Amino acid sequence: MPVLGVCGDSYMAATINGDRADIHDSEGRHFTEILAKKINYDYFTLARGACSNTAIRLQIDEMIKQKVDLVIIGATSPNRMEFPKLGKKYDIVDGVYNLDYNINTYPDKSCQNKNFKHNTVSETFTNMLTSDVPFYKKIINPHTKSAIPNISDDQAKALEHYIDYLYDIEHKKHMDLFILHSGYKALEDSNIPFVMIINEGDVFINGFSIENNYKIIKIGERLNPWTWDHTNSTRRWHTNDQAQIEGAELWYNYLLQHNLIKEQNV
Repeated sequence: MPVLGVCGDSYMAATINGDRADIHDSEGRHFTEILAKKINYDYFTLARGACSNTAIRLQIDEMIKQKVDLVIIGATSPNRMEFPKLGKKYDIVDGVYNLDYNINTYPDKSCQNKNFKHNTVSETFTNMLTSDVPFYKKIINPHTKSAIPNISDDQAKALEHYIDYLYDIEHKKHMDLFILHSGYKALEDSNIPFVMIINEGDVFINGFSIENNYKIIKIGERLNPWTWDHTNSTRRWHTNDQAQIEGAELWYNYLLQHNLIKEQNV
């Protein structure tokens, strides 16, 4: 059976069922899960909330390695970064599986994958350095007040100094452009059909050829989950369940329009 691969952050991340309001009865309700079922594709997701564009680029590499049949990618914002967990090192051989996808931290379906080594943190600055996000309060490091386990006082201070004195959001947007564009080209070179969602405020989209390019979904376009109804939503993917159903239908029609679904599954 063909496989639909999904890359991205929380907007793209299907979740497991749990007692919390944001994931209660959530399995099967994300638009990518609904879409996979509708087109009769198996489902493979590496999307994870709060991850960076570097993490998403690694997700793309794994999609190519797995030779999936269609990939939907949601790019993310530049206020995120990676660093090694204490006592751990990044291993280029492991690619995306270096990243921390701990099911006790993230209730995303991708975190059920047993291949992750949890060597490398990929997170938003807010989640790393504050306890203001309700989801993270139960795992706050009491010494550093960080939402990330196993971060030392020295690492927390280094992150704070980096953000205060070295981080330049425009420069980061430019770097993320290079990162995402290389993923775009890698998918083209692999001949795997794909569609990438990019918000111009987050990435310098002028690095892509976007005129009449069906592979790029921009901010404001109906297929972009950022534009869907967020009213009364508690979901980790930010929109309400009805918006996900309607979004899946939009995506289905779009994929048909551009001949991105394998013929026997139409």
